[in-house]
Amino acid sequence: MKVGVRLSWRDILANRDDYRIFFADTPVQIFFNRFKEFDDTYLIDILSVLDENFNNLVSLRVPLDSHLPEERLEENLEKAAYLASEIDAEYISIPSHRSLLENEGLLIRVHDLLASYKVKLCLESVNLLTEKDVFTKLMDFPRGVFKLCYDIGRKVAEGLGENEMLNEMYEIMGLLKLVYIPSREDNSHLQKTNRPVNIPLILEKLGDHLMDVLIIIDTPKATREDLIFLRGIEEKILSILEKRAFL
Repeated sequence: MKVGVRLSWRDILANRDDYRIFFADTPVQIFFNRFKEFDDTYLIDILSVLDENFNNLVSLRVPLDSHLPEERLEENLEKAAYLASEIDAEYISIPSHRSLLENEGLLIRVHDLLASYKVKLCLESVNLLTEKDVFTKLMDFPRGVFKLCYDIGRKVAEGLGENEMLNEMYEIMGLLKLVYIPSREDNSHLQKTNRPVNIPLILEKLGDHLMDVLIIIDTPKATREDLIFLRGIEEKILSILEKRAFL
């Protein structure tokens, strides 16, 4: 079980001294705000900054453009896979791409590419009501390369309640690997708009499945308060698992 925090590449460059203090040993997902930001940055420059500041990088998020030609998509996925392997991050997450999922040949090539780097690809924003075929297709691939993400904050914004979200997560439990939860600041905003989300309840209902997922605090700009929030989530999960161990 791991609980991590999402840090943007842009914020890392602007706040690297603070982030080195607050998040050096915390599980971290690095994300790039725009595809061009990732595409234009040299690998050596990314690696230099990350190696100097973080010891526990677990995931890399890249907003790959769905309109990229196949060759460019593969090229940038290989760049991401190489980067992930160099920083010992197990997961790359990208937005769901129908163009990727509907192209069997491309999907096979991407699968083999990522397997060669020993990294997993997590797809975000898969709509289970309309894309159940995605789940079936990905489950058919060996070696567990393809996984799914679940964004609780996004689902709350779509109007889903805790039970509906839990049912969706149970449905994809064979592939679910990354779960994004709102930061303390974002959850406060949801409460003000009458759309609060009971994170402790969701964690408790997930129960033993917590051992199989990586929880990422989705914060627009990470602060020391997010680290405190993260520690609280860790304690809650440990408490849940300890109670279940005696059942």
